Amino acid sequence: MNQHGKANFIYGKRQESLSCCGEGECGSCTVLVDDAPVNSCLYLAINADGKSITTIEGLADEGLADGNTLHPLQQAFVDRGAIQCGFCTPGMVMTAKAMLDEKKKLTAEDIRYYMSGNLCRCTGYSQIFDAIIDVRKQMENDFNRRAPIYEPEFARRY
Repeated sequence: MNQHGKANFIYGKRQESLSCCGEGECGSCTVLVDDAPVNSCLYLAINADGKSITTIEGLADEGLADGNTLHPLQQAFVDRGAIQCGFCTPGMVMTAKAMLDEKKKLTAEDIRYYMSGNLCRCTGYSQIFDAIIDVRKQMENDFNRRAPIYEPEFARRY
């Protein structure tokens, strides 16, 4: 159970989500509802009916067969030291996931804007931003390796 004694039950599995300020100020309780970040402390359960909900616990399971491997974003946070006390980490990771899924090109200003609703008192944000940039670069490299080379129709004839 989380600190307020409530547990979320999603798809028949108990999922913990951090409940922090209870006022939508810190962003630590961020979850994805239909792939959009929301503060779970402000989101009514009735509004979640029929929607896809992803918590920090479900992120590692996303597309991974064993369920014991971290999502690349979670791993980047570990590798870059973006996890200090861990209080803000779930919200930071979930907000970053939504941002990376939505934005194809990221500037430092984009990252600051998207992450502005999440507060961290330990890291000074640079490690968090570095982790996000690392994952974006990895995603671009993966895309470039998979992208087919486009040949115009007329080039194939000659």
